[in-house]
Amino acid sequence: APNLALKLLQTVDVSEMVRSVLLGSLLGHGNLFVDRDKYPDAAVLFFRNHAMNKEYFDWKAEQFKEMAFEHSFGTRADKLEFRTVPVPEFRDFHHMTCWKNHTVVKRKWLNHMTPVSLAVWWCDRGSIIARGTKGRIILDKFDKQSVEMIQKYLKVMWKVEAEVVCLHRADRLWGRSRVEKWYYRLHLRTPQLKIFLRIIMGYIPVPGMIKKTVVIHDSVSKQKAWVEEMKAAMPQWSEEIDAEVARQKSARE
Repeated sequence: APNLALKLLQTVDVSEMVRSVLLGSLLGHGNLFVDRDKYPDAAVLFFRNHAMNKEYFDWKAEQFKEMAFEHSFGTRADKLEFRTVPVPEFRDFHHMTCWKNHTVVKRKWLNHMTPVSLAVWWCDRGSIIARGTKGRIILDKFDKQSVEMIQKYLKVMWKVEAEVVCLHRADRLWGRSRVEKWYYRLHLRTPQLKIFLRIIMGYIPVPGMIKKTVVIHDSVSKQKAWVEEMKAAMPQWSEEIDAEVARQKSARE
């Protein structure tokens, strides 16, 4: 990663962990917003995760415990929600990453992302598909230009090559005429997926996210080698890794 010690976001008075998790969340399930009437000089971080990922959600919320308040936690349907108090330090992040309270992808803030940021992004929006052989990152909230910028960033900064995939849907809006929409993902073939996972595996925060690091191989020797890499990166969860690999291989049969 580049040396950004003198850059703006690197000088904001928050911990490195808060900075990293926040930036990863902005590409994932998080948003920063400013209430210009009540708190124009501060920003609120909001994120949600599916209830089945409560362990991961709790870890992420713990990183912002100093910015929490009595109404930080909530639920809606099958989602868990968290919001901080208005934080003055987050106003600088909002200025750099948002326009009208919507995240705007810019290379100047992508360059501040760390392996922790990438791990949070993957835990939020990444998954392994095609029977355990390919990676997918859902980027529905971004347009094609933004997704292509992320694609280029991954290639230049992390040597990970991803393919932009577009999905077209025609949704009905309140029973009226259909609205054409395009949604974007990044797909990673097996070799590129493994390059990406090698960057983030040591930063996977909870054992419940091991499932997002299991690459399935037909070759016994290749499968054994990948499991050894997983255990080297996450030695504290050796037994959990064996159990998750066995579960996924069984489900594939």
